[in-house]
Parts: sequence; structure tokens; C-alpha cells
Amino acid sequence: MTTSHNKTALFLEQYFADTLVLYFKTHSFHWNVTGANFFSLHKLFEEHYSELQDSIDEIAERIRSLGVIAPFSMAQATQLSTIKEMNHLVSTQDMLKTLISDHQTVCGNLKDWIESCEGTRDFATQDFFVQRLEYHEKAIWMLSASIDK
Repeated sequence: MTTSHNKTALFLEQYFADTLVLYFKTHSFHWNVTGANFFSLHKLFEEHYSELQDSIDEIAERIRSLGVIAPFSMAQATQLSTIKEMNHLVSTQDMLKTLISDHQTVCGNLKDWIESCEGTRDFATQDFFVQRLEYHEKAIWMLSASIDK
């Protein structure tokens, strides 16, 4: 593995961890959402956690394609993640705000990693990050549109 792939593998490992924590948080909110918008938010959260679940596999496979072992424990993932776990249930509106903030964090990381991939010649990882950025920006839009004004 070249140094440039080593660098991008580190970014991928952090993205894997962020996505895993965000997946679990979104799935937990899906289970626990209440209120007048229950059905629509229950479905929205399901769409989001399903997309995140699929992407976890894609991220791990990209890591493996670079010759690196993908993170394999929750402890390792929570240590690597910039997304913090929840230790208590929050209101439905705070669920939305939390997920928006988490997706914004991931977007910021992805933008930094995309820039850092320039010059590494790891075009596949750079392109993968660009595609994932599009998903997270759309998630922010959908979650933001669901907040009571």
C-alpha cells in the first residue's frame, strides 16, 4: 500500500466510524420518534438508516480494496467517530436538529477529505467521497424541511 492510499484509508476509517454511529442514532430515532409527524418521520428515518447501512458496507469494501483491515469493533468505531453517541432520548424536534448537525459534521469532514485526496492519485476514493457528500447534503435538506417552524 502506498503512502497516499494509507492517507485515504485513514479518512475512510473515520468515515466508516462516523457512518456507523450516525446509522445507529438514526435507527434509534426511527424506533423512538413520537408526535403528530410520527408516520412521516418514522419513514424518513427508515429511508436514511437504510441508506447509511448500505453505505457502511461500501465504505468497508473501499477500505479493504486499499489493503487495510476495516474497523471491526464498536469500541474502535466510537473512538474514531467525530459523531457522538446519544446517552438519552431527546424530543422529536431535537432528533431532527441532532441529525442535521451530525450530517453537517460529516459533510465538513468529506469536503476536507476530498481536498486532501487531491494529489494522492486515489481517484476512486475521492470520487466515492464526492458521491457520499451528495447524499449527506440531501439528508440535511430533507431533515431541515421536516423541522417545525
